[in-house]
Amino acid sequence: MSYIHSQWTSSNRRYIIEKKYHAWRYMPHTPAIKEKRAPKSIPTNMTQERINQRRRAERTMRLVLDNFEAGDSYLTLTFCDRPQPDEVKDALAKFKRDLRTIFQKSGKTLKYISVIENMRSRGRPHVHLLIPALTSEEMKKAIKKWKLGRVKIETYQGGALDARKLADYFEKEEIDPTTGSGRVMPSRNLTRTEPKKKVISKSETYRDKIQAPPGYKVIDILSVNIWTDEGYPIQIAVYERIDEDDKARRSRGAPSKCEARRRCNGGGGIPPKLDEVRRRRSEKNPPGEKDSGRSVPKAEGRGKRKSKARRV
Repeated sequence: MSYIHSQWTSSNRRYIIEKKYHAWRYMPHTPAIKEKRAPKSIPTNMTQERINQRRRAERTMRLVLDNFEAGDSYLTLTFCDRPQPDEVKDALAKFKRDLRTIFQKSGKTLKYISVIENMRSRGRPHVHLLIPALTSEEMKKAIKKWKLGRVKIETYQGGALDARKLADYFEKEEIDPTTGSGRVMPSRNLTRTEPKKKVISKSETYRDKIQAPPGYKVIDILSVNIWTDEGYPIQIAVYERIDEDDKARRSRGAPSKCEARRRCNGGGGIPPKLDEVRRRRSEKNPPGEKDSGRSVPKAEGRGKRKSKARRV
């Protein structure tokens, strides 16, 4: 009968996340298409928790793609001791105020996505924090402000796969309603772009083939045809905008065989076979002697093959 089409576009229009799926209200009538549904299973509390965790990770991924880019800073704050949950929250709030002061002195605005983990487990609590890029001088100031443990600063790579991994890592811990451990806490000044949904009633179902819109390319590792936990088929496609360099490269056509071989061997240098031929030439003909011109020495005793007499 119909299916649901959901599309999310990042604020800078670099990424598009598209979903096509069926639900119990929007299912096809054709038996061959209805058989796409996975075998029915009894829903459990664990299944619902997994659904909620997946939705939270998708929401966090959209926040990361909307507000952060390659080169931004990813901080991990640790504690030397095992403080109480309230002490952890107070320490994080103070550190955010210190960061805001550091950014204001540089004429920048602080925005962040943070999460506190291990406030009830055996391990020590720690904090993950994603913020705009820090300069070397700002890093030194931020490290001095955190006096309760160590500060590890990494660089966010900025790709869609990096945002997906980071979102899954932020949402990996089950939320503790008492302490708030595992709950992602974004700042209020983040851009929040919501997906747009519509019901497609002109077709019973969608095509399994994923095709990118004009000007975009498919990110294959994030684009799949799967089933939801409820058993309904769903297609998830992630597209990235093609930049000017990619457009120019595509307009010139496919790369040559030599270029393709260089890419397969790490993106540059001499192909292995050609390198081996040159090495053998240099061993056979030392510097100052004339090259024979043959790439590989001819085997001894090898000549023309004698043709066998035909039998009549």
